[in-house]
Amino acid sequence: MENLTLKDEEFTGIAEIVKANSGIHLTDQKRTLVFNRLRPRLRTLKLDRFSDYLRLIRERPEELALALNLITTNVTKFFREEHHFLFLKEQVLPLVQARGDIWRAWSAGCSSGEEAYSLAITCWEGLDPKVKWRILATDINTHVLTLAQGGVYPHEAVAHLPAAVIRKYFDTDGETVKVKEFLKGNIWFRYLNLIEPHLPLRSSLDVIFCRNVFIYFTRETQRDILERFHRLLKVGGHLFLGHAESIAIDWQRRQGWVHLGQGVYQKVERNVGP
Repeated sequence: MENLTLKDEEFTGIAEIVKANSGIHLTDQKRTLVFNRLRPRLRTLKLDRFSDYLRLIRERPEELALALNLITTNVTKFFREEHHFLFLKEQVLPLVQARGDIWRAWSAGCSSGEEAYSLAITCWEGLDPKVKWRILATDINTHVLTLAQGGVYPHEAVAHLPAAVIRKYFDTDGETVKVKEFLKGNIWFRYLNLIEPHLPLRSSLDVIFCRNVFIYFTRETQRDILERFHRLLKVGGHLFLGHAESIAIDWQRRQGWVHLGQGVYQKVERNVGP
């Protein structure tokens, strides 16, 4: 174990199975990350070679799921990229009318839940009380989903929020805060793999947040997922991407997107011209 190394063919094998099962593209620059994230697991299993672990994740789905949990990066915080939530509150929510159906948002790649709860707070603050709304929050990492469902965070995770927001939406218990039950009530946390060809969502969506997820995918995977997002969104619905992500101009025209600035896109009817 002390002489453990990650050989070229071992890294390539791990990268291929990760991409096939999650869409995440591990470039050679991620080699050290993969080594450091998986080494403790090999030590636990008393394995001396990554080739043995590669064989294990090919044979055991539960070990593959654990490996994906270890490899995926989950960096988030409450109201990260705050301008997106301001746009939602000021430009989108005031136009939502009480109606027979439900206003629906999706936090795709919700990590440990801060984004989904930030969306819920924004809806509580910005939507007419008569409007019915729901938030679907999904991730491929089962560990962070468990954290998200629990809704318990260290106090410093909310220290940057206004005191009134903390009092209204969180219960404080020593060094931790817990999301209040009424805020959880409109959120459904679920496991979901974005590269599935047919995403199991039955209702049309008004908003999709998928931020800082595309940076881990190849252009082809990004294009395919954007196609699915376009099908799921209602015409006029909004897609929010991370600050380092964008939709290429030719994709905007072909798929049917209008760029509103700062990672915000709106679905329009598809341009079927040349």
